[in-house]
Amino acid sequence: MKEENNEKGGIRFLRWPWNIVIYLLLIVVLRIFAIPIILILMRVQQKNNPHGIAEGYCLSRTRKRLSWLIWSLLAFFIGVCLGVFFYVEMQQDKSYWEYMDYIKFGIAGGGAVLLFIAGIYLAFVAVRDTFFPAKSGLAQSIRNQLPFPDGAPPVDELFAMVDNDLKENGHWFGPVGIGKEWVLGESANRIERIRGIFTIDEIHQHNTQTGTRTSRTLQLALIDDRWKKAVTDFRDPGDLKAAADFLSLRVPDAARGKNGQCSTFWTMDEMKREAFEREFRHKRNLREADLAWKESADNISQEVILRQTDGSMTSRVTLSLVREQLKHCSTDGGLFFTLTLSHPMEKDGRIYRAMNCFGGQAEGSQTKGNMVLLTIDFTDSKRNANLTMAQSMDARKAESVLEKWLNQQLPDWKGWIPSQKAISSNRKGLEEMC
Repeated sequence: MKEENNEKGGIRFLRWPWNIVIYLLLIVVLRIFAIPIILILMRVQQKNNPHGIAEGYCLSRTRKRLSWLIWSLLAFFIGVCLGVFFYVEMQQDKSYWEYMDYIKFGIAGGGAVLLFIAGIYLAFVAVRDTFFPAKSGLAQSIRNQLPFPDGAPPVDELFAMVDNDLKENGHWFGPVGIGKEWVLGESANRIERIRGIFTIDEIHQHNTQTGTRTSRTLQLALIDDRWKKAVTDFRDPGDLKAAADFLSLRVPDAARGKNGQCSTFWTMDEMKREAFEREFRHKRNLREADLAWKESADNISQEVILRQTDGSMTSRVTLSLVREQLKHCSTDGGLFFTLTLSHPMEKDGRIYRAMNCFGGQAEGSQTKGNMVLLTIDFTDSKRNANLTMAQSMDARKAESVLEKWLNQQLPDWKGWIPSQKAISSNRKGLEEMC
């Protein structure tokens, strides 16, 4: 319900591109005094549409770069002020200057140049990411993590991969969304490629003329298998910890640490990186193998016994084992197997006991290709007779029927015939074996 309200709010309040038009008009009319108003409007828009639900998470994230244009203007404004101060000081008589006057003069000149460069960079990134999302840093971060970056799809499909994952599986922790395959922060990270998860929570103190000022840095740093670092700023330490804990469940073998441990891990030499990667893959393979074994054990049918052509039997019947037997039968007409229920299934006055699979076709069948013959043995209590239903079919359809039988479900009887004549000569061998 909260997400639905957010989406509706995002539709009603300053949807793209009308928010840009409003911001530009405010700048034209109010100039530098428009900055606080624009920041307030952007904050209200963020509150109504916190994660870009209405237009897509990734596209919304790139368009937020437009706020950098405001900081670019501020950098230009301060740079101009320092430039004017530098020019005025250039005209002064320097014969009476002291050491501090030269320091202020140098700081003004250097600061003006640096602020102009920063302003140009911020304006460039803001325009690029906002109006050309295909060239944005976010799109490039997704593209670089694909198996073949040069053959990556268009930006709409790139963003859709992340958006769909977050819509279906997303959990949000402040500015970071974590799905099943992707993490979206300042950039996008593919979860399977993450090797390090670090939280940075540092308090900095600065001594000024008026006293000591304190600031706090809250960041989530992710390091992938290319040893690229992606950093996202947080405001709430609770969100930061929750995001790191949740992501650790997604990648349990990734290195976990805080503060300085991030730099130590990131700056490891090549040999240590290779050793870590080998250990990481080894642990992941062991976990996947253990999970596969557990899933296989869960899928073992304890209600079915499989008998093969050579007379061997097993009660550890899995779908994969049945598929293997079916493959052999579909390519060799002399093979067969049977699946017998430990507890016969009773339905509509019939007691179903076993399903048999023979290689080859029913007599008189006109169908070409790899075929098998399935038969079901049952007892009709009304007629007090043991009967058989049979049908010749391709291996794909046979697999579906056999899977239902493992789950103690009967097939659709359309096309099945109650006839002993449909069974191939291999039937005799099966009856002798049983």
